[in-house]
Amino acid sequence: MVKFTTAIFLYFISLVTCQYQRDFLVFTAHLTCKLPGIFRYQIQYMEDDTIFPHDRVTRFDSVGNGIGEVISNNFGVMYGDGFLDRNYEIYVIILHNCTKNSKMMREYQFYIDPPCETTGGCKRQFNLDITDLGEEVTPRVIHYPSYSV
Repeated sequence: MVKFTTAIFLYFISLVTCQYQRDFLVFTAHLTCKLPGIFRYQIQYMEDDTIFPHDRVTRFDSVGNGIGEVISNNFGVMYGDGFLDRNYEIYVIILHNCTKNSKMMREYQFYIDPPCETTGGCKRQFNLDITDLGEEVTPRVIHYPSYSV
């Protein structure tokens, strides 16, 4: 009985401790805007948590300007996904002005499938035509992030 209890305890400890190891996540976004002219975008990568507030996956948002098509790369580091949760449920929020209504912006949110496992990190990419994609929102300023060491 002692061996069984010890084995269960050690298994439980291994589940808990391996949850908080460093995992690298790499994202590549291919955005297309079929409207003429320059468009501006901001991409946020978030991790969905059931109980706790959602986590920012990347230190900085992906921001930029484009004509036609852009490729945006970003990466993040996570340290586990909570107690006994083995997957990172990543969702993306894209704010952009690739819309026919020049007085508004659009915001689109979606989950990246499949979820990333919490062992060794993952790499995900997506292709998206953002022309008039998402809900209309009032215009916001998309700032370039300030870098400090």
